[in-house]
Amino acid sequence: MKMALIKSKSHSTTLFKFNNVKAPIFTSMFFCLTFLCSTSCSKHDIACGSDNVQPVPTYSYPAWHPSGKYIAFDYLPLQSAQKSGNGPCSEFSYAYYPDSSGLWVMNNDGSGKRQVTHFQVKDPCWSPSGDWLAFSVKGLLYKMPFDGYVFDTTRMVVLTTSGIGSSPSFTDTGDSLYFKGDTSARGDAAYLFKMAADGTGLTVFQDTKNIMNDPRCISSGEVLYGSYDSLTKQGQLFSFRGNMSTVRRITSTSDVYKVKNRPAYFGDYIYYEQYGLWRVKADGSNSVKLCGDSYEGYTVSSNGKIAWVNFDLQTLNKTSGTIWVMDADGSNKKQITFNNTF
Repeated sequence: MKMALIKSKSHSTTLFKFNNVKAPIFTSMFFCLTFLCSTSCSKHDIACGSDNVQPVPTYSYPAWHPSGKYIAFDYLPLQSAQKSGNGPCSEFSYAYYPDSSGLWVMNNDGSGKRQVTHFQVKDPCWSPSGDWLAFSVKGLLYKMPFDGYVFDTTRMVVLTTSGIGSSPSFTDTGDSLYFKGDTSARGDAAYLFKMAADGTGLTVFQDTKNIMNDPRCISSGEVLYGSYDSLTKQGQLFSFRGNMSTVRRITSTSDVYKVKNRPAYFGDYIYYEQYGLWRVKADGSNSVKLCGDSYEGYTVSSNGKIAWVNFDLQTLNKTSGTIWVMDADGSNKKQITFNNTF
């Protein structure tokens, strides 16, 4: 097993997360980068002389299988964490196992982990029947068949060949997908797209005023999505049906510079990430924060169980950067994956 020591002065972690992807080549990866992280200072305080770089999370983007039996996730195993210096501004160097990174799947209690690919993925999403998993790799969308226990990596289907695509979501019938896309390659012109499940018949949905992101199809035929107004600097949740002739505004919060990401629906509630994991009533009322550290994706099962990545953007340890589960109301929180270095 190869090990990579990561130490850097950059503020961006995206470089580390996806620069080794060779999709869809199934070979071992090796990188040797460096990465420094301040572990004791405030996330917004750089008085200690550190660039305050975020560590690369070990677990990310959990996706609950429709049966409730399995959770797919992206994984970058942590090999070690070494502390340097003392006092309030000590630093950690994190070492990872890149040749074991990629898409993994496990049982719903965290047992039975098994590696599926040797390249990392983003935003995995199951089809309603659970026999396909769609995901993004370096801005392109793919899907891969699943027989109820094993993925067939030889039958992976390329759905898009250009542009920047992310956050795929199957419709309730499974014959189409919505996703966030950017055909400009600039990353600042985000629209929503719809295509057939085989990648044909592309349709674009554009909001001329706002940046659209993270579509999520729900069983009623509605599509939830986050929207960010670049003028007011406010992020809200909306939904639409059909060709966007009917658009419904769900939230009306007044906070600025906060985007509502990855909306999901269960029962009478809508969930989303915004510096933590929140839920609101379907009409946008009764907003409740379920947990404070959720930045790397979450998933809601068919019976309302939530799996999320408990990560504070600052530190990896025994509990941070791992997958936890809780009930739909935020109770009964339980850790199901671990960073075994600690």
